[in-house]
Amino acid sequence: MTISKKTKEELIKLAKSYNSDSDKKEILDKIEEILLKDKPKKRTLTIRYSEAKKLFREFVKDENLIQKIKPDPKVTTEVFEENEKIRNTKTILEIKKETIEKILSFNMSNDVHKIAIFLLFTSGRRTSEISGFLIRQKPKTKYYTIKPLKRTDDVDCNFHVLVKKTTFNRNLSKFKKYYDMTNKNTFQRTLLRKIKKHLGKEYHPHSLRGMYAIYSFTHMNKKKLNMNGYIQKILCQQAITSSLSYNNYKIDFDEDIIKKSNL
Repeated sequence: MTISKKTKEELIKLAKSYNSDSDKKEILDKIEEILLKDKPKKRTLTIRYSEAKKLFREFVKDENLIQKIKPDPKVTTEVFEENEKIRNTKTILEIKKETIEKILSFNMSNDVHKIAIFLLFTSGRRTSEISGFLIRQKPKTKYYTIKPLKRTDDVDCNFHVLVKKTTFNRNLSKFKKYYDMTNKNTFQRTLLRKIKKHLGKEYHPHSLRGMYAIYSFTHMNKKKLNMNGYIQKILCQQAITSSLSYNNYKIDFDEDIIKKSNL
C-alpha cells in the first residue's frame, strides 16, 4: 500500500479545505510535504502523486490545480529511465503449453486461490480488481467492464475473456463465495506461494496478466494490430510505453488450446 490510512485522511482533509480563495502553491506544497513525510523511494512517490491526484479529483473541481499535482519532472524522468533499464535486462518468460493446461485445470476448483489464478489469466485483470468484485458483464456483448480502474479516472475499461462467458461467470461466482470465507490479510501471500508452486518460481500474479495479453494477441488479434497497440487496448493502459513491459513474454506453441478445451 503506497498511501497509508492516515496520509489519505490528511489529503482528503486538505482537499475539502480547498476553495476559490485558496493559494494553489500552498496547497501543492502541503501535498508534497504529506507525501514525502516518510521519505519514500522515487518510484513510490510517483505512484503516491497519482493516488493524491485521484483523491483530489473527488473533492476539487479546479482542473488547473489537479493537473499540477505531480512530482518534480526530474523524479519522473529518473523513474522512467530506471524502468527502461529494468525492462531491457529482463529475461524472456517462455509460456509453455503445459502451464496453460495447468491453469485451465483449475476451472471450478474448490480452492479459492486456484480459481483466482484461473480468473487472473483468463481476464488479464489485477488481483485487486478480481478480489474487489469490480468486474461487471456488459449485456448483449462479449465484453466485461471494470470501474474504477487503477490510474484511470472516470473511464470504463472494456475487456474480453479468453474462455466462454458462462465459464468465466461460474468461476467468478464461486470465487466470490469462497473469498468471503478467506483471511483477506493473507490472501495475496498465499496466492503468490501457490502460483509459484503450481506454475513455477518465475511466475507471480502479474505474470498472469502478461500471459493473458500475449495469448490474446496471438489468437484473438483479428484486426492485426501491432503488439504494443493491441496490448495497450485490451489492458486499458493510458500510456503506450506501459505495454512494452510485456515484450519479454513468449508463447512456445502455436495451438489455441483454450479454444480446443471448449471452456
